[in-house]
Amino acid sequence: MNCQVSENEMVENPLMMLFGELERRDPQHPAVLQFKSFMLGAKKTLQSILISAAANLYMFNSRKFAEMTSRDEMFLPRMGLEQRALFIVLPDNDTTFNFIATMLYTQLFDQLFRLADSTPEYNGALPVHVRLMMDEFANVALPKNFKNILAVCRSRNISCDIILQNIAQLKSLFKDDWEGIIGNCDT
Repeated sequence: MNCQVSENEMVENPLMMLFGELERRDPQHPAVLQFKSFMLGAKKTLQSILISAAANLYMFNSRKFAEMTSRDEMFLPRMGLEQRALFIVLPDNDTTFNFIATMLYTQLFDQLFRLADSTPEYNGALPVHVRLMMDEFANVALPKNFKNILAVCRSRNISCDIILQNIAQLKSLFKDDWEGIIGNCDT
């Protein structure tokens, strides 16, 4: 997507056209409001943000990758409704696709928490226990708020088995909070 910012003015680009169209349909859409806030930034700042975004989204330039991630075929909340197995297999010698596992974990926790919390008959706990066996835990990028997720997931009938080579890996990942992580794994 061409989203260039010139020194003197913002050049009309596909991103601006996309948000313009969304604004015409729904002027109060949260994405429109955030985009307007973004557009208040200095031009050099905007250019820097766009370059960073392009660098982080480069994988989506691949047609196969874009197609693979364009639709939801998993329906993650189903994991809290029926017994299912999901295997996330990543090569240990290449971290190129680790961000997908991070996004998947983030979405999984978010959707399962939302299902447990928003369905009155579940009383905040999923009807089917979800157990995550997180092998090679130290080598997978986790959601940024994993420490908080781990602290509250048991109440929603979710458990995490963290598998490490040694305690030093946990100390390296969670320098100040490693003991809290261990405490939240205790059942």
